[in-house]
Amino acid sequence: MEFVSLLLYVCVMCFTPGPNNLMSMYVSVKNRLTKASPFLFGALAGYTSLFALCGLLNLLLAYLVPAVEPFMKWLGVAFMLYLAVTILLSRREASGESAKPFSFLMGFALQYVNVKGWLFGLTVFSTYVTPYFRSVLVILGFALGFSVVTFAASLSWAVFGNVFKSFYDRHFTAFNIFMAVLLVCCAVSVML
Repeated sequence: MEFVSLLLYVCVMCFTPGPNNLMSMYVSVKNRLTKASPFLFGALAGYTSLFALCGLLNLLLAYLVPAVEPFMKWLGVAFMLYLAVTILLSRREASGESAKPFSFLMGFALQYVNVKGWLFGLTVFSTYVTPYFRSVLVILGFALGFSVVTFAASLSWAVFGNVFKSFYDRHFTAFNIFMAVLLVCCAVSVML
């Protein structure tokens, strides 16, 4: 298993801007961290279940169609390269004006419409986990581990909402270049 590549990929995917992190930051900035808690824990429950589902789907595919495994790995590499280009070419988005209450259910539901979450879950399992591990308990353990990292990322964005947003706005281009380069390194290491 390419452990360093896995770690880089998970960190890049979890800590870069996406629906979870931006919503966590927005909710925290607009409503304070204590009022953001239901949303954050809803997101935690949502992506834990999503990662478990993605891992089990990958495991099922690996058992049913072993010939699909190399294709899934290359698909994962292609997605990483696509993300690198997307991050590199992304533009700043304006933040919302009005604060809305965000609930546990909203945090949970966001995960199932979050394309980045689905693609991350499917890619990380097909590229880094199911080629090496076939135990349901191990798959669920990885799902839980990915959830912990994702929660840490969402919580970081929430806790440092104003500070991180200010830093990100000041270093937008450099941050995106750095994240894109890390994704390309992950893709290259998987191909080797």
